[in-house]
Amino acid sequence: MFWQAYQMDADSDEKVIAKSCASDKETQSAKLGSLVGGRCNFRQFLYYIADGVDEKANIKKTASNIGDETNIDKLANNMYSKEIKGAYRPGQIYENVPSKNVPLLFKSICEFVGMKSNDENNKLVLNARFARNRVQEGRVAGRNRDVGYLLRWDFDKDHQPSHNGVKFDPRKQKTPRDLEWVTEGLVPEVKQGRGWETVDLQQAKANILADPRYKGQSLKIAKYFTELHEIEKERKADADLTGHQPNIQALMKGKRGMATGSCEKKK
Repeated sequence: MFWQAYQMDADSDEKVIAKSCASDKETQSAKLGSLVGGRCNFRQFLYYIADGVDEKANIKKTASNIGDETNIDKLANNMYSKEIKGAYRPGQIYENVPSKNVPLLFKSICEFVGMKSNDENNKLVLNARFARNRVQEGRVAGRNRDVGYLLRWDFDKDHQPSHNGVKFDPRKQKTPRDLEWVTEGLVPEVKQGRGWETVDLQQAKANILADPRYKGQSLKIAKYFTELHEIEKERKADADLTGHQPNIQALMKGKRGMATGSCEKKK
């Protein structure tokens, strides 16, 4: 979605989307290809907005395999398979957005897309909305798979995959990229939608409740799953929000606007 907005901003008199990407010394020294028309290519753009040394290192290591794919489905799948799904810096994406203000970022991007919604930019506008949905699907799938490791650790440790000969502990370790695929046990991994590798949390919950080992613990398990409620995962995954309801509502409103095409033009 942000990449589509960056492309839409190409003909703006005053750039507001990742305006310093092409001149950023760190990004250009990462050797992720050449500028295109004086602007960042997709790999450079990802690197520029990424937050954290690990995410930047991952992009630098795998970016040559991502390409500047224009097909949104392929692009989203490429990013997912390379595990490029970490945090980003709002202030690098949209000018003057504070570093941790994700709700304001989505509001600003939504207004920007609304302003650009004319016939000439129609394809890019549609792509931005489509990309928002596709990347969100991938993020949700990835988060649910990560939640699966927690569930397995707490309820079905025998089926937790190992890393370097030791059972992976998601509470103490960062998720390794080469963990084996889990097909058995209470929390199996599945492919959903367009091939996203994930965990069906509702099925996992049903499996755990039906297991004789947890007979009489339905309230405890229900409370456990309540803490995995979607809005909580959304909030934690999208940066350091304060937790105040207005912030959460602003974030969700911007996302819904992007997904449904109901973004309002900036006044």
